[in-house]
Amino acid sequence: MSILIDFHTYEIMENATIHNASSEATNHPAEHAIAPLESNFAWEANEAEAQHTLTIDFGETRECDGFSFIHHEVAISPSTGIVIGIHKSSDAINWTAISWVYNSDGSDVPFDDFTSQLIKLRYFTVGGVLASHKARYWRFTLLGMESPNFYAPSDMRISMLWLFRLRQLDRGPSFPINDTEIYPINNLRLPFGKVYRTGHSINPHTLFTRTWMLSDVEYEVLRTLMRECNGMYRPFIMTDVDGTRRLCRFATDEIDEELLDIDLYRITCQFVELPIVQKDGYH
Repeated sequence: MSILIDFHTYEIMENATIHNASSEATNHPAEHAIAPLESNFAWEANEAEAQHTLTIDFGETRECDGFSFIHHEVAISPSTGIVIGIHKSSDAINWTAISWVYNSDGSDVPFDDFTSQLIKLRYFTVGGVLASHKARYWRFTLLGMESPNFYAPSDMRISMLWLFRLRQLDRGPSFPINDTEIYPINNLRLPFGKVYRTGHSINPHTLFTRTWMLSDVEYEVLRTLMRECNGMYRPFIMTDVDGTRRLCRFATDEIDEELLDIDLYRITCQFVELPIVQKDGYH
């Protein structure tokens, strides 16, 4: 049975800067929303503002398929919390609104996006059809649902406000291997050659592998994904077999392949799932 898997890559966020922001807290500047591609940093806007805006400058025109974000406080839903609008521009003066939907199949039903998914994904459309957009400047507007002033809920704290390119893999049968949780440790050298180790069990990461049966065309999608991630360097979001969105990196620069027949490969990739915590700090 064939199942579509979405990969969201962020090579377009390289060298992106903040053009302007409506407000920011001292310890949570707007730069934390986009750089250095670190989901554990956040931009916190002034809760007294009616609408919060954040404008990203790529420095050049780049093509995007959608955007992702993490909102650490109140829910974002059609009836409560906040909504996000997005505009594009070539000069930061004239702006064009962009429409988006919730799902990569073009449907506009949020499903469990508001409850079980920490990472939110939005896909660009043109005339109701999924489509990419090109621009240098991208402006996000976050506002509340209630009129007349549409004040956003307090503690507007947003991280991982990243634009992405979508890569879809129409994979064949999948053979997942058991996931392994890894707890990072600190090593402290003691006298006489002994080493004292301290665990950080509150922030583990997970190593896992996935094995897929792929055709030549499908295998090229996977190669493109690795090139856009620059091997192990850049993170990406993978929609896993059960629909869970996982923030990942490749655990190795190598892909294990076995040619089974003409136009049929058995491919095994190793990944590391990155933890997402509600505090500013590196993985």
